[in-house]
Amino acid sequence: MSKKRVMKKIGKWAGIVIGSLVLLLAVIFAAIVWILSPSRLTPIVQDYANEYLINSDTKIGSVELTIWKTFPCVALDVDNLTI
Repeated sequence: MSKKRVMKKIGKWAGIVIGSLVLLLAVIFAAIVWILSPSRLTPIVQDYANEYLINSDTKIGSVELTIWKTFPCVALDVDNLTI
């Protein structure tokens, strides 16, 4: 086998592996966003806010997990927060 042919095979397999990893990460991120929908995430954040902000009354409208808008960072988008 020639060196050029071996490099071509290595490049092909590297592309397949990298593409698969990117696709797997996209599927994982989509599943996380789907599982942690605003209806599920808002009560969790409300409970933590009430636990850690002891001397205050907190009200949260909705909380949304943002991965796609802030990629590569993960952020929480909080609407109507009153403390």
